[in-house]
Amino acid sequence: MKAAILLIFGLSSLINAEMVFKTKLVEITAKPDVTEITVEFPFEIMGSAAEIIEYEAPCTCLTARVEPLNPDRSTKLRWDIGENGRIFGRFKMGNFKGTVDKAIVLKMKGVDKPIQLVVRVTIPILFEIQPSTLKWEIGETPTEKTFKIKVNHDQPIKLIENSGTSGNFPYEVKTIREGWEYEIKVKPSSTEKPGMGMIRLKTDCAIKRHERHQVFVVVKKERK
Repeated sequence: MKAAILLIFGLSSLINAEMVFKTKLVEITAKPDVTEITVEFPFEIMGSAAEIIEYEAPCTCLTARVEPLNPDRSTKLRWDIGENGRIFGRFKMGNFKGTVDKAIVLKMKGVDKPIQLVVRVTIPILFEIQPSTLKWEIGETPTEKTFKIKVNHDQPIKLIENSGTSGNFPYEVKTIREGWEYEIKVKPSSTEKPGMGMIRLKTDCAIKRHERHQVFVVVKKERK
C-alpha cells in the first residue's frame, strides 16, 4: 500500500510539474530609431522538476536564450522545484512595420502542449502609405487610383526620389503638403492582361530604416 501511495504521489508530481511564467505576452512600443529590442519572460518551477527538451523562435528575426546558465556556461535545461529563471528574446526590426507578433516556443519533457511566449512589438510607421498595393482586374476600365502618403513624425520627411519598374503603370507624384502629405496617382495604360509593377520611393528621413519605401501596382484576374 505504501509503495502504491508513493508511486501515485510521484506520478502526480510529474503531471503537476510546471514552468510558471509571470506573463506569456510582452508588449513593447519601439522608438523609431531602434533596430532591435530585448524582452524577458521570468518563470518559477512549481510542482516538481521541469526539463526543456527544445526551445526555438521559428522566425529568424527573433532569437531566444535561457538564463541563468549552468556553471560550465552551457544552457540550463533541467530546473528543480522552486528555481527561478528567465527566457530572453532578441527581436530585430528589419523591415517590419506596425504591430508584429512573434513567438518563442518551448517544448517540455512530459508535456504535450508547447509553451508559447509572445513578443508583440509595435513599430512606428513614420512614412505611412495607404494602400500598399493598387489593384485592377483584367478587363476593368483602367481608371486612376491613388496612394495616399502621410508623415507620422515630429518633423517633416520629404519625398526626394521615385522610380517605377513598369511602363504599363504611368504615375504622378503630387505634393499636398511638403514633408507631411503626398499622393501618387496611377492609371494603367492597359488592363487587358495580367501584370505588375513597383514604385520605389526615397525620402530624406535621417533614420535609415525609414528612408526607403515601395508600393505595388497589379492587374490580375478576379478571384471567385
